[in-house]
Amino acid sequence: MRISRILLILAICFIALSVNAIEKNLKAVALKPVTIYHEKDINSRKVGDCAIGDRFIIVSIQDEWIEVKNGRKNISWLRNENIVLSNNVDYTGKAIINVSYARLMTKEYGDDNELVKKLQLGEIVTIIPTKYGTKVKTVDGTTGYMSKSKFLTRLGPMSKEEKTNLKFYQKIMQKEGKVYDTLYNIKAWGDTSKAKTNLIFIFSIILFFLPMFILSKYVTLVCSITIIPTWIIKLTLIFIPIYTFAYIFPIYFMTPLYRNMFLGIGFIISFIFWVTREWKKIDYHRCPSCHSMFATADKGKFFLGGWRSTRTKKYDDGTTETSITTTKRFRDDRECLICGHHWSIHRTKTATY
Repeated sequence: MRISRILLILAICFIALSVNAIEKNLKAVALKPVTIYHEKDINSRKVGDCAIGDRFIIVSIQDEWIEVKNGRKNISWLRNENIVLSNNVDYTGKAIINVSYARLMTKEYGDDNELVKKLQLGEIVTIIPTKYGTKVKTVDGTTGYMSKSKFLTRLGPMSKEEKTNLKFYQKIMQKEGKVYDTLYNIKAWGDTSKAKTNLIFIFSIILFFLPMFILSKYVTLVCSITIIPTWIIKLTLIFIPIYTFAYIFPIYFMTPLYRNMFLGIGFIISFIFWVTREWKKIDYHRCPSCHSMFATADKGKFFLGGWRSTRTKKYDDGTTETSITTTKRFRDDRECLICGHHWSIHRTKTATY
């Protein structure tokens, strides 16, 4: 209980920090084909041309020139004409059609889905917030569903109606919402000094392991309630990772506090391992008969035999490589100290060499 209180207090303290946010990364979208230059000079070497609807991350803005990059690759300079910045409020809730074969349909999908209108390349439409599908309205007032959402590129910021319809993880992925802004501000606060940066590092580690700590406390709590069947608890252990990945993974993947895809993947792997650990804890320490928790005794471990398989791989140069896989089966006998019920847990151990 002492550790849980400390973690809770630390989390509240860091989330309660109120600081000024640094400007987020801007993006640029091309309204018309634009030439890409190696330097901010129209006489410099041309890198290529960007098509209508192409989107770039802005590195810097210098007078009539914009330095951009596409992903991690720097692609130099664009002239600041026929370009819309992602913070341009004049294009709030609007998008541009980026292909010449986009269609507007009566429904999101279905056999009776009919064509409403063929959309033109470069046409600007207004996004209509919906829970499902991508619904838009053209300049002449025609509404319908996009045949594919990837056929349009967002121009300006999201409208209030769009943000209202977004789910939690969608707001994170769109770099919107209170959670994203809070973690962005915390990161900005930590960057002001080395001491604060170290505190943010500690907080980041706590936030990474906090869901696993909460899961352990949850399993221990519900397992202590004897009226709850074990199968219901295990069923929740199946759904908890799904919702955890949807709500927590985007934080490790997108927010400035982490912004690291490998850390997000590491969290998924760690959390799956932790769920497996909690599943085994239920099998070993919860009586299947009276549902009491941690009132168990180990009655012995028994080897049930095993088998060995050999696999030989032959290469083009005539050499061979042989791998041997051994599989061993064990049985762990358990006893409930309250009702005296006995049960067994079977496990398998596999090794390849």
